[in-house]
Amino acid sequence: MTLETVDYLLCALGDGYLFSFILDCDTGALRDRKKVSLGTQPMVLSKFLSKGTTHVFAASGMNALPILLQVPV
Repeated sequence: MTLETVDYLLCALGDGYLFSFILDCDTGALRDRKKVSLGTQPMVLSKFLSKGTTHVFAASGMNALPILLQVPV
């Protein structure tokens, strides 16, 4: 997924963790790994456009507030 000219790989795991990496599409190398817990249930990632900017909406099956990921450049 490309957000603000940076390529990312987002991995939502079945245990509620989300990993994000910056992806070098030329070499396939991953860097800047980040891990965040959004609960204990599987989650859904949805890409959307708002005011000309791409965002990712992440929500899990828990009764919790969903998190809007804003990936800095």
